[in-house]
Amino acid sequence: MKLALANERKRKNLLAASAFLLPNFTGFLVFTAFPVVFSLAMSFTNWSLKPSIETEFVGLRNFNDLLWFRSIEGAETGSIRALIAWFVCLGCTVVGLVGTILSGERARGIKTGGALWLVTGLLLMVGYGVGVVTGGYALVGMVMTVLGWLLISHESATWWGRWMVWPVGAWIGLVGLAVLSGRVWQGYELNDRYFWFYFYNTFYFMLGMPVGIGGSLLLAVILSKPLDLGRLRMRVVLAIALAAIGSVTASAAWASGQKDLALLLGVAFGVSIIGALASNVAFRTIFYIPNFTAGVALLILWAQLYNPHFGLVNSTIDKALGVVRDTSASTPSIVFHAAAGLVWLIGLALMIRWIWRLVAVVWHDGVEAVIGHVLKMAVVFGLFVALGGVFVAWAGADQLSPELPEWLGGTRSLFGFLGLPDYFSNKGFGLGAREAIMIMGIWAGIGGNTMLLYLAGISNVPPELYEAAEIDGAGRWARFRHVTWPQLAPTTFFVVIMATIGGLQGGFEQARVMTRGGPAGTTTTLAYYIYTAAFEQLNMGYASAVAWVMFAFIFGLTLMNWRFGNRYVNY
Repeated sequence: MKLALANERKRKNLLAASAFLLPNFTGFLVFTAFPVVFSLAMSFTNWSLKPSIETEFVGLRNFNDLLWFRSIEGAETGSIRALIAWFVCLGCTVVGLVGTILSGERARGIKTGGALWLVTGLLLMVGYGVGVVTGGYALVGMVMTVLGWLLISHESATWWGRWMVWPVGAWIGLVGLAVLSGRVWQGYELNDRYFWFYFYNTFYFMLGMPVGIGGSLLLAVILSKPLDLGRLRMRVVLAIALAAIGSVTASAAWASGQKDLALLLGVAFGVSIIGALASNVAFRTIFYIPNFTAGVALLILWAQLYNPHFGLVNSTIDKALGVVRDTSASTPSIVFHAAAGLVWLIGLALMIRWIWRLVAVVWHDGVEAVIGHVLKMAVVFGLFVALGGVFVAWAGADQLSPELPEWLGGTRSLFGFLGLPDYFSNKGFGLGAREAIMIMGIWAGIGGNTMLLYLAGISNVPPELYEAAEIDGAGRWARFRHVTWPQLAPTTFFVVIMATIGGLQGGFEQARVMTRGGPAGTTTTLAYYIYTAAFEQLNMGYASAVAWVMFAFIFGLTLMNWRFGNRYVNY
């Protein structure tokens, strides 16, 4: 009897719970599950909102149009070989980079690949210095130099081992792509050139993610420590002093006609005053404020800042260049050349001192022990040479009149030197609409939710670990590298996954509000392409296919992050 009553009570509780959950479950079925399944079915049709087109089943035609290519009439056999070689090089690059990233502690042999990357980067920068290559290749050289430096500096890395195949393979693939990209597409064209163009745009915008994540981590590390400004009385005195200095300097700038500078000074001193009174809490709040701003209003504001004629960004750049020109015109050139010579002498002295120390290392440990140090020494000396070159260039800067970026109206990009097809709108190396949106995204993301996540993660690091590291003699960088960074692995893992998903899905608001996808489609992403294909061209079936291909990319990258990134997380 008691068992029957208990079962009856459970049945009633289940019915009551189901009644409460029924509205949510119904909403999920109607507004989520059904549209997803319906869009998958429609991706295999030519469904269109145009009355003249009847819906028909077309199989995989939409996906073939999206992902495949066709030969151009009259294509030669050489083009086919070049195409095959291009895909092989692309595969080598992707597999090599993934293998290098996943090598982890099993880093035997990656120093050799790092040396190849570092030397290639140095050669590209030297080539730009002597006028052999363009500025875009110099930018790639800087990136390759940094990556090569990191590989050589890996604690577990060695010069020889089976894992050297990954960085060397990636290097071979990159060289092959650079050689073949200019002529590989002479005999072939993509079925849907716009899809791959917009996928390229989406990937390009995602290149700003590491900068945003790194900036958020840096801010979190800085703001996690208390700002010790003394007692309240001392903070009030400091705030009054800052207010007095700020009022004088901003008023002087306003009176001299520099209204933009006066505004910037006023904001800077205002933030400093608030920080002096409220300490770190004020700075955390200020950096998080952009997340409270309405998205459309923020985009409209940035569009005005990027105006090439009267926007604040170009006005500031023009004034800075004016200061450089005036300084060059009023200062004898001998001063700049003397400064350059001094910098070069300092670099040479450091190199000689470094070589003297390496001789002792070679004597005891052999030549192999100093190869990495020699390469690093070359990079440091190259930096001193470049800094001296800046002073030499400054001597003739009085005739400097560079063309200011067009920002949202420009089609140039930092990858403009690549030999991409013409319809990719790579109109030369420079700053254009893509970079404008990337800079805006980095600015908005650095002080946002990622910063808060890192702040929470840092606050959960056991202080005993820092105390033990200090007892062992670890400095600030060593404590961050061996204590803070490993403890933040779960946070970084989550941030990278969410940033990857958001990056592949993002870009719609910026394209819609700021550029309408232009100029020449350079700011159109996959998300905005789905919108234009569905609601402007009215090709709903094709838009559904694009959406499912984008889902496949997101799912694949997320699965790879989860599969391989999880091994570096210590819960």
